[in-house]
Amino acid sequence: IGIRLEVGDRVEEHALRCSCRGSGEAEVLATLMCVRMAVEAGARHVHVYTDHKIVLCLINGKCKARRPRVAQYISQLRYLCNEWISCDFERISSLANLADPLARTFLYQR
Repeated sequence: IGIRLEVGDRVEEHALRCSCRGSGEAEVLATLMCVRMAVEAGARHVHVYTDHKIVLCLINGKCKARRPRVAQYISQLRYLCNEWISCDFERISSLANLADPLARTFLYQR
């Protein structure tokens, strides 16, 4: 998965391997990890951009996770966004997603 975190003028990019069962689970995990990093960096607000409809659907409660692990990630994400940090979520096109190339770069470096 690819994660791009911008805090002020600082930009952090991470490419990580995960044992996710699908792209939806990977996107939810990437979102959770990004929000965790923002909390650790001391951010008070985070604006999350995603190109996956399922992430927004799950976050907004319009659909339910089928897999227990995804449901756990969503629960943790909601907790962080309600208790520690203010979160906004926005859907973007796949072409505008700056994190996906990071994940692909990681795959081809093996």
